[in-house]
Amino acid sequence: MGLCGEKLLSLRQREGLTQKEVAVQLHLERSCYTYYELGRSNPSYRSLLGLARLYGVTVEYLIDDEIPVLPLPGHFFDMVGFRTPDDVVYLADCLSSRETLEKYQIGFLYDVAAYLNTLEMVKTLSGRAFVPAHAAATADIAPLAQYNIDKVLEIADIIAELCREPQTFEAVLQQLFRRFDLGMNFEQYVLVGSTVRSYLAWLKDSGRLCAVFDDNRLLWQRA
Repeated sequence: MGLCGEKLLSLRQREGLTQKEVAVQLHLERSCYTYYELGRSNPSYRSLLGLARLYGVTVEYLIDDEIPVLPLPGHFFDMVGFRTPDDVVYLADCLSSRETLEKYQIGFLYDVAAYLNTLEMVKTLSGRAFVPAHAAATADIAPLAQYNIDKVLEIADIIAELCREPQTFEAVLQQLFRRFDLGMNFEQYVLVGSTVRSYLAWLKDSGRLCAVFDDNRLLWQRA
């Protein structure tokens, strides 16, 4: 069987469910789920989450006999890394290279607090080698993780400083693009813009910024 086929079969039979019933719960075609149990394909992490909720188990339980999963929240939804049997840790794109951060400055984030926690966890990992998607493989990932942490905190400090006087989101975004000499287009507006909103929300939750409404505008300012 595949990644967790035997466990999926056992859990489904325990609950008295048909393959079709499970597939409906996961919003999948029945044949797709059948392949999971037969080992012809492996579930996506989103499907693993759904299966774990359905059966009242953890994702780690479903796959711990095979390849351990490392949840890496903060940068992107449901992102995970893996540790292979030969002790190589694959970190997806939870880290950016120094060159990338120096060029673009603001990397995409949807949850700043979760991302910082992920990076702190990555710093503590041991392994024979680490393979980030957007940086060179290395035997010591801690320095790059710390560099990413420092960059996040640097951007947060800049945003907080920009909000010494009340600012709209658009004004903050414009000043960041000017500061880092970035070019605005639809893609950058969406990616960097959503990240800046994540920073603003995190800074508010951290007590460094407050949000006020004035003349039907949402303004951000230092607390």
